[in-house]
Amino acid sequence: MRIALIGGRDFQQFPTQSYGGVETCVENLAWGLHKARKDFVCIVPKRTVVQDYPFEVIESNVAPLSGPADNVWPFAQSLPAIIKAVKPDVIWAQAFWAAETLKSLNIPIICTFHDFVPDTARKNAWFTFRENTWYRFISQFQFNQWVDAAADLLRDRSFWLHTGLADHEFDLGPAQERQDYYLWVAGLNWGWHTKGLALFIELAKRHPEKQFLAYGTGRREIEAQLTTLARTLPNFEFGGALERGQAHRTAFARARLFLMPTQMPEPFGRTVIESMSKGTPVLGSTNGAVPELIAPGLSGHTATALDDYSRLLDHQYDHEACYAYSRRFHIDIEIAFLTRTSEQILSSGHTRNTPSATKDKATLSVEQLLGQAMYLHQCGDLAAAEDLYQRLLGQAPSDADALNLLGVLYLQRRQPKQAEMLIRKAITVAPDQAEYHQNLANVLKFQDISSSQAHSHPCRPSPDQAHEAVTLPPEDHAMRCPTEQTTCLKRWDVIQAVLDRIQGHTYLEIGIDRGESFRRIRARRKVGVDPAPTQNMMDELLDQAAVTQFHYNTDDSGHTTHIRLEARTQDQQRLVHQNEAASILFTTSDRFFAQLAPDLFRLQRISVALLDGLHTHTQTYADVDNTLAFLDESGVILIHDCNPPTAAAAYPAESWATAAQMNIPCWTGSWCGDVWKSIVRLRSRRSDLHVCVLDCDYGIGIVRRGRPERMLEFTDDQIDRMTFKDLQGQRERLLNLKPQGYLDEVLIHL
Repeated sequence: MRIALIGGRDFQQFPTQSYGGVETCVENLAWGLHKARKDFVCIVPKRTVVQDYPFEVIESNVAPLSGPADNVWPFAQSLPAIIKAVKPDVIWAQAFWAAETLKSLNIPIICTFHDFVPDTARKNAWFTFRENTWYRFISQFQFNQWVDAAADLLRDRSFWLHTGLADHEFDLGPAQERQDYYLWVAGLNWGWHTKGLALFIELAKRHPEKQFLAYGTGRREIEAQLTTLARTLPNFEFGGALERGQAHRTAFARARLFLMPTQMPEPFGRTVIESMSKGTPVLGSTNGAVPELIAPGLSGHTATALDDYSRLLDHQYDHEACYAYSRRFHIDIEIAFLTRTSEQILSSGHTRNTPSATKDKATLSVEQLLGQAMYLHQCGDLAAAEDLYQRLLGQAPSDADALNLLGVLYLQRRQPKQAEMLIRKAITVAPDQAEYHQNLANVLKFQDISSSQAHSHPCRPSPDQAHEAVTLPPEDHAMRCPTEQTTCLKRWDVIQAVLDRIQGHTYLEIGIDRGESFRRIRARRKVGVDPAPTQNMMDELLDQAAVTQFHYNTDDSGHTTHIRLEARTQDQQRLVHQNEAASILFTTSDRFFAQLAPDLFRLQRISVALLDGLHTHTQTYADVDNTLAFLDESGVILIHDCNPPTAAAAYPAESWATAAQMNIPCWTGSWCGDVWKSIVRLRSRRSDLHVCVLDCDYGIGIVRRGRPERMLEFTDDQIDRMTFKDLQGQRERLLNLKPQGYLDEVLIHL
C-alpha cells in the first residue's frame, strides 16, 4: 500500500521551523511511517529551508504561504498532477482544501481536520461528503463539534484519533537538570488573551518568589512589551522565538510546569502532549480538547479561574510518571490506526466508522497490534482492546507492554486476580519499569495489600507513602510514582476534621463499599449503609472485628442484613476501634431512612454523614434530604464525587458496573456520575443551607445549616438537561467550588 502524505498549510513550512502545529503533525507522521517501513511519499510546498530526510519528499512548485490571509488554493490546485505522478493507493490529507482538489481522482482520501468548528456556512462548505473521502478529527471535542448526529452519512465516514509524537520528542532528561521555572509557549499573533498570556503575566506578578519564562514570536508590539516587562519584573523572562529542535525540547524538559491557560476552543492542544513527553506536567484551561489530554494529578490539572491556577502552581507531580503517561500519545499508535483504516477502506470499499476489531488481525505485526489495542483501550472499547492484546500475546507471549496493559484493562473491570497475574509477568520480563510496579500497586489496592509500593523502582517511598499509593483512585492506574507526600485532602481527612471540631458522637456513611473511608474514621458510634456486601469487605470484617450480632431480615418490609461489630485489636487501620460501636446495614438508603433510621437516631442524632452511594443526582439529593431529617443541629453532610475531572467520569449511569459496560470514550474506571447536579439543585432550592464543594478527592461537597453565600436560579428541568459541558465551563459558579484550604474557614464557623 502506497501512501501520499500531504502537508502545507498557512505560513508553516517543512521542516517545521517555529511552532507550526499542523506541519509538526505532518513531520511526525512522516517519521512514524518511515519507522514502520511503510511505502509513502510526503508532498509539501516548495521549501525555503531544505533538509535531507531518509524518506521521499516531493515539492510543489508553489511556495509556502507568507501569512494566514494568503490563498491556500494555488498549492491545492498543484496537487492533482503530483498525485497522478506518484500513484498512491490512499491519500492522507491534512486539510479540507487539499482533499477538495483530489476527490475527482477517485483515490481513497483520509482528510484530517485540525480546525475548531467555524461558522455554519463554512462548516457546510468544508465538510461535504464525497464517495471516496473519510474524515478524521484529532480529538473527541473536535469530532463532537463538527459531526452532526443526525447526519448519518457523514457520521459513518467520520472518526476521531489523537495526534502523536515521534520517538525523538520523548525526552525526559536527567532529574538534576530540571529547573524550577513555569513555562508558556505560543505564537504572539494570538494576542494577550486568546492563549492566556495575560493570565500567565498576572501569575508572575502574584508570585514574585517563582520564576516565569515565556517564549513566542509574532506581533512585534507584543514582543516589545514583553521585552520591556522582563526588565521591570525580576521573576519574568521573555525568550523570544523558540525554534523547533533541541532548544524546544530542552525548554520543556527543564520546566517545572507548563501553563496553557488558553481561552479558545482548542481542537487538540499539541503543546500539551509535547510538554508531557518531557515529563513536564501541564496546568491548562478547560477549553476545547485540553481536558482530554490531561490526567488530573498525574500529568497535570485543569483550572478555570486565576485563583485556581495560582493554587495549583505548588502541586507536586512525579515527572517520570507524567512521562510514562505521555507514551499513550506515541506516533506508533496513530500510524497503526490510520494504516489499518486505510487497509480496510481498500479491501472493503464500504463506509466505516472505526476499524473493525475482528477482521484480518493476523495480518498485523506485533507493533501494529499493540498500537491498535492501545488506541481502542484509550477510547474505552475494552472488549476490542482485550481481543487485540490477547492476539498479540498469542504471537509474543513475553511482550511486557501487552502484559502490563492487559493487566490494567482487567483492573478497570475490577478483576484484580487476573490483573495481578499479568502485571507480575510483565515485571518478570522487565523488572526495571517503574510504571509496571505502580500498576501492580494499584491492583493490590483492591486486595488491601499496602506493602506493594515498596517494590516500585526507582522510588523509595516511606510507609505512609506506600499506603497512599495503594489507595489511589482508579483514574490513577497509569504509572504514578509519588516522590513526596501528597498534599491533597482525602474525604476521610475532611470527615475526621469536622467530627473533631464539633466533638461529634455519631457518624453515618451511605455507600461504604470496601470500607476505605469507614475504617479510618474515629467516632464513638459508626453506622454504615450499603446495598450489598463486597467480598473484600466481608474478608475484612472476619479478619479485623468480632461479629457480635448478625441478623438477616427477609420479609417484605425489611430485606436488610444487620451486622454489629466490636474491635479485636487497637490497630489504627481497623474498621472498628476499642470503645467504639459500629453497625453495618446492607440495604438501600431509601429503605434505611424509611424503616431503620428513626430508631437508630431517636436518641443520638447524626453528627457527620458522608454520602457516597448511588452516583445519580436524584438519589444523592434524596439522601441529603433524608439525612437532614436526622441530622444534629450542628451536624454536617459531606458528599463525595461532586467535581468530576472528565466527561467520562461524569457520564450518567445507574451504577459503576453499568458505566463500565457502556464503552464510554476515554473511560479509565474512575466514575463520579452526575452527583454534581445534586449540588446545583441544593443551591437552587434550599435557601436554608450553606453549600460548597472542596476541590480535592474528586470534589467533596459540604452541606450545613445556615445562610447560603449566593443562590442559583435553575429549575429542576434545567438541571436535568445539564451536561458535563455546562459544568466544565462554570465549575466555580455552579458548585461554589473552593480550594481545599477553605476547610479551615468551614471549621471556624462550626
